[in-house]
Amino acid sequence: VATCMTQATVRKGDVIISKGEIGNTFYVIKEGEVLFHDIGWGDSKNEDLVGGPGQFFGEKALMTGDRRSANVTAISNKVELLVMGRHMFEKNFGHLEDLIERSLHRKKLLSLPSFAKAELAPHEIEDLLDRVQTITFAAGTTIAEPGKWGEQGVAFITKGVIRVTNEKKGLVYTLAEGSCMGTHTLEFTGPAENFKNDSLAVVVEDVRATLLSRESIEAVIGTLTRLGKPPPLVSSKLDDMMTLNDLTMHRILGMGSFGKVWLTQHKRHPERVFALKVMDKMEIHAYGMVDKVIAEKNILASINHPLIVNLVAAFQEGDKIYMVQDFLQGGELFMVLQRTPGKCVSNDAAVFYGACMTESLSHLHKRNIIYRDLKLENVILDHMGYSVLIDLGFAKVVTGKTFTCCGSPEYMAPEVILGTGHGKAADHWSLGCVLYEMLVGQSPFMHKNATQMSLFRRIVKKGFAFPSLERHGRGVEPDGQDIILRLLHKHPLDRLGSVAGGEADIKEHAWFKKIMDRGRIVKRKIKAPWVPKLRDPLDASNFESFLEIEAQEQRHQTVKIPRDIEKKFKDF
Repeated sequence: VATCMTQATVRKGDVIISKGEIGNTFYVIKEGEVLFHDIGWGDSKNEDLVGGPGQFFGEKALMTGDRRSANVTAISNKVELLVMGRHMFEKNFGHLEDLIERSLHRKKLLSLPSFAKAELAPHEIEDLLDRVQTITFAAGTTIAEPGKWGEQGVAFITKGVIRVTNEKKGLVYTLAEGSCMGTHTLEFTGPAENFKNDSLAVVVEDVRATLLSRESIEAVIGTLTRLGKPPPLVSSKLDDMMTLNDLTMHRILGMGSFGKVWLTQHKRHPERVFALKVMDKMEIHAYGMVDKVIAEKNILASINHPLIVNLVAAFQEGDKIYMVQDFLQGGELFMVLQRTPGKCVSNDAAVFYGACMTESLSHLHKRNIIYRDLKLENVILDHMGYSVLIDLGFAKVVTGKTFTCCGSPEYMAPEVILGTGHGKAADHWSLGCVLYEMLVGQSPFMHKNATQMSLFRRIVKKGFAFPSLERHGRGVEPDGQDIILRLLHKHPLDRLGSVAGGEADIKEHAWFKKIMDRGRIVKRKIKAPWVPKLRDPLDASNFESFLEIEAQEQRHQTVKIPRDIEKKFKDF
């Protein structure tokens, strides 16, 4: 909230609020004192009051816009105020009524034993609340019949009356405003199409209710069997027993700042093929990246998502550290663009890859992880052609803002360059840059003979343009232009994904309308624009060859690591 407020200074005797005016501004007193006087109307007037630092007033303006019920005047020589208008509040957080309603949904949901005992993670609860739907039924409607299929889910009645009859149990009862119905339907964990109702439910008075369906619940928590009991204690998903001796090194897939990525195969289980990230301890230490490498390992170990690279094992031997990851056979998305005319892809292909990236970033952001290095080179295609996020070396757990300048210059957000503090909105900016590059063939702020400083100047101060079909032979569809323009808003608080609707605003944008319905991307229900043709699980034909470097690696001598440096890797 504080980041959305502006500071104002008033002097002794200045009138801050006049009684009777329409309220549209909320105030917090930072310094000094104010007098609340002529409070109330008619016979309900109250004594004058004095307000000081930390107190607030005008909060009703955020919800009702009613006339002010008192005068507020500065009585200190100088009064510092933090100010936020109703428009700014609603733009960044939504309508206060909606926020209150969401809070009530949260309380109701967690009051149900099956959900309370499940000990759901905070991001899971928020995901469930995002999927709550409003449903209505007219009086006389039969919404459930014994022996017939019915939708499973839990619903909270906010208006109206329903009469429920269960002849087998000899029960007749009514459900009215505030009642919950459907919890028993979640006890059936078999195929949804096999569920049958056991009661007759008829609407007596027009009903309005909020519904959380089985489909929505399973999309968030995986299976209904998680409800009603705490999650089991689980060990790390990583294979703690794997060592370098278990793996056969085949060839180099890529080169990084501190090492290489090898195609490897498990000796005892040859069907298991991996990408082995090998990094040099001394180089990591020399660049001051020890903590970041350990953080990357810990973040990857905590994540399980089909569109973020899966970490299988992590270990260290001698002067190297190793991260064993799933082998993604399609190669870099960057190379896909390089092989196409104009170094860009069709609108439909960009929508598909952009949807994959949006799901990946959303998964990280819900866990308060910002990625900070989105670019085409960090997106790899798997065997089905789906784009998967890799290389979380700059990823960081952040609940507010972070101030480290990092990432790739072409994709950095203005607030990252200026050092004013950045959060998830910086990833949204990078997403906008990547969408533009996929559709146009170059990043939006790159120009001929660019230097890093001239590039940064453009990002911070200047705009960008889209090519036109008439002049350049290719263009960007209106919906594509709109989502990019809104993602590349200079001010992070006004950027798509960072205003009231959050990342739902990105997923529900018209550009994604054909593809982001009910998690079709995550469930891999859509055919990718390009599916790699592969001979076998070891086919690495979509990666560059590094034969000379591989020959050098055969002659590598292990370096003795000083004890003080070795200690820094103890938590890897």
